[in-house]
Amino acid sequence: MKFALITGPNGFELVQEMNLGYHLVLAQHCLSSSEYLNFYIELQRKGHFIILDNGAAEMQHSIDFDSVLEVADVLNPDEIVMPDELGNYTETIDQFSRYRPSVPWRKRMGVPQGENWAQWEQCLIEMLDAGVHSIGVAKRYEGFDGGRARALQMLKPDVVTHVPVHLLGCYKKPFEEVRNIADLHYWVRGVDTAAPLAHAQQRYSMYDQIGHVSYEWDEPFPHGLAKNNVEEMLRACAHHS
Repeated sequence: MKFALITGPNGFELVQEMNLGYHLVLAQHCLSSSEYLNFYIELQRKGHFIILDNGAAEMQHSIDFDSVLEVADVLNPDEIVMPDELGNYTETIDQFSRYRPSVPWRKRMGVPQGENWAQWEQCLIEMLDAGVHSIGVAKRYEGFDGGRARALQMLKPDVVTHVPVHLLGCYKKPFEEVRNIADLHYWVRGVDTAAPLAHAQQRYSMYDQIGHVSYEWDEPFPHGLAKNNVEEMLRACAHHS
């Protein structure tokens, strides 16, 4: 499983040092920071895999998707997270359908949403029928009965053979969650989180298992500890019991 480190400019040196080649890029920061946008433009030109996120995890719903598409025109990402609204099946499908013609099939990442698993699965089915290149599973569903493992079980083997799956963020125990997914669902393509940096800012290792810690975008962190935390997450992504 590939690992994408969510970071502000204070982590760019670490991304380059560790030669991370898989990235989730936050559209709202591309709009507000030329330094942030230009960093990922350069990585895209070097052949790194870029997923352009729509901001829903931070803002509960996608930022103006026309603005996301403007960023995409400049960044040329491999995939674009289609508009979604957390927990809202109807609005997510409406927005997905509205913007589907604006995003080529090979770049669409659909993110199913719903108030319960039945709605989530129906949203998934409709997105697959409409055409997506990949599926993103939002971190909020780790808090539902059965966690994201239940969502992954709904992605039948014949589907996952053709549709890559990405875990959008981590929930309360990122290290444990990633290890479990890597063990049970080896076919999941990737996961993103800022947890290694957030833990380092609080002087914690990923092994400390302290639960959710918020990443402060502009706060410094010990470089060595942050590097160790990223290495721990990379090992978790490759873990097989």
